[in-house]
Amino acid sequence: MAKPYDLVVVGAGSGGITAARTAAGCVPSKALLAAGVDVRIAAAEFVSPSAVAVDGEVLRFRAAVIAIGSEPAVPPIPGLDGAGVVTSDTV
Repeated sequence: MAKPYDLVVVGAGSGGITAARTAAGCVPSKALLAAGVDVRIAAAEFVSPSAVAVDGEVLRFRAAVIAIGSEPAVPPIPGLDGAGVVTSDTV
């Protein structure tokens, strides 16, 4: 059985890239491959508390970061919609 990864990062947005860069020693994102980071571009499915399936391969890990992103949401507070709320999408 393959040795488990120290860290698996699911998601490649700003949070995922930051987690991977920090774990790899703060290398620039394009240098992650040169730093020994195994990059997979595929859907991931957690199959146990310490394993994720990617492209039919099960990867074991010691720790995981789920950084799949989000969308800004404005809460349904009366009068807020006309107050000019600023989100990351409207900046």
